[in-house]
Amino acid sequence: MIGTTSTKNLALVHSLGADTVVDYTTASLESMVQDVDLVLDGVGGETQFHSLAALRRGGMLISIASPPPQQEAQMRGVRAMMIHSQPSSDLLQRLASLIDAGQLKVIAGKTFPLNEAQRAHEYSQSGHGYGRIVLELRG
Repeated sequence: MIGTTSTKNLALVHSLGADTVVDYTTASLESMVQDVDLVLDGVGGETQFHSLAALRRGGMLISIASPPPQQEAQMRGVRAMMIHSQPSSDLLQRLASLIDAGQLKVIAGKTFPLNEAQRAHEYSQSGHGYGRIVLELRG
């Protein structure tokens, strides 16, 4: 498995199970990785073009962030699609089971009280977050 991250999170991505980690602040994905079968894109934008360039002909890019550029994908001989998912109680229960079994790791980053949701959103938009941002409900 290959992961991409910035310099400060290299060890984290390795610890999550990536065999190869590309530091996108020092190298482009396609300069480090070629002939990949599948890319799961959670970023979108310019990252998709780098991801498409890393795929082998016949490979596939699946994005949860933004619709991939179909013309670029066709020119490269790859398939590209965006998927949308509405969480259901069944899906959330399955995810919770994977977390409980240690098969899915969730990294909680910064926690904000619910009344500071605006500040949490601003933090998420800063691009400097680490892990998931948690809004805390206090009873």
